[in-house]
Amino acid sequence: MFITGVQVREVKLVKPFTIDDMLRGLPRPRTLSWLPPLHGDSDVAREIIAQQVPVDGVEIVEWMHHSASYLAVMDVFAQSIEDSGGKISFATGDPYIPGVRMDSQWYVRSEIGSTIQSKGYGIVVTPYGNVSVPINSKRTIVFKDVLAWASLPWVSAVQWILNLLRFDKLPKPPIKSKVPFPSTGGLVAPVFVAVSTRFPAPVALIKMSMTTDKAQTITLRGRSSSDYTNEVFEQTVDLDAGENEFTLAVLGFPAVPAFILEIQPEDRTSTTLNAMEVYP
Repeated sequence: MFITGVQVREVKLVKPFTIDDMLRGLPRPRTLSWLPPLHGDSDVAREIIAQQVPVDGVEIVEWMHHSASYLAVMDVFAQSIEDSGGKISFATGDPYIPGVRMDSQWYVRSEIGSTIQSKGYGIVVTPYGNVSVPINSKRTIVFKDVLAWASLPWVSAVQWILNLLRFDKLPKPPIKSKVPFPSTGGLVAPVFVAVSTRFPAPVALIKMSMTTDKAQTITLRGRSSSDYTNEVFEQTVDLDAGENEFTLAVLGFPAVPAFILEIQPEDRTSTTLNAMEVYP
């Protein structure tokens, strides 16, 4: 079985954007439970953190606000993925000191910020090889059976911050709980979903609901379920600000195989995946 084509159908704006609609149903961070419920934008979280725990130049310094805000939105993302049947691991902080380690095999090489500024990137160490992450940029990390993501949104002469996510178990449709795409300093991570039909069919219809704070183009990328590095399609869909519904039709021969759907919003947007259903 293989995929022969994709089409986006029936894009419609259901309701205009409001922040209350976007926040409805989202949790507060577990690790920073004194924060309110958050959508994926770390800049919003950082403003709240700075008000409650201001910089004093001694015990509280600027990089802590940034790091805490990234931690908060990734925590909310992890909870939302779990509510949809998946699981992620994540880590954030200053790799120089105290260091950033997700587990015994995934960590960030410890270097002083001036070295990162000089060479222009940080290094994520994995059991599959090292991955460079440029300053003020992000990397989707793809190996045969591993999907991860990293961003490097902040660096100074000493401290710097790298964020790391790994998708340990992918959610599967139907998805009925809202999932906010984490934005770390404006750098937005993707969501990966394992898609399969209930029985063999030449067409799979993936009905999706997404909310965005501004008009943007979403990239939808299909990856082989047996080798994530193998991209089998790429399609875009233009959404208006607010809650949107659309259908992604995937054609296959003799039937649509199981595949991984990567959903990537634009950077500097606030976006949620509200629901997903696959027919048949």
